[in-house]
Amino acid sequence: MANNRLEEIKNRLLSQKRFKIVFLGDSLVSAEAVHPNWRGIVEYVIKGRVGEMMNDWKTPDWGIKCINSGLNGATTKDLLEHLNIEVFDHKPEMVICMIGSNDSYFNISPSQHKKNVKELIEKVSSKIPHLVFCTSTPDNNKKSR
Repeated sequence: MANNRLEEIKNRLLSQKRFKIVFLGDSLVSAEAVHPNWRGIVEYVIKGRVGEMMNDWKTPDWGIKCINSGLNGATTKDLLEHLNIEVFDHKPEMVICMIGSNDSYFNISPSQHKKNVKELIEKVSSKIPHLVFCTSTPDNNKKSR
């Protein structure tokens, strides 16, 4: 994550005393039973870097609240349908999403996948100040379309 994003988080914490991040995606994001998992590692790094920047070892989590909105088995279509409950209702300042790995398993065409991703990015970007978009790691055992 770029230092300017971390600086923005720090500044928000100094002025508002809180910064909410929603992690959105499929089971690669939710991964509640897998430790360490991608989402947990990203959260740990953000909190550690911002804590160092604030020179504060005492404040728990420095006011950063991370919400796991990973939905096991979700496609891009499913995530679009759940944006209100899984993202907007939390009123986050940032959304970090890793999406799309299930689309091919549910026969969502590449063109529909592209349309869904574009719509998701537009909807989130129109309401949330910061969006970090990550693509899923490709499966080594499956040919890409």
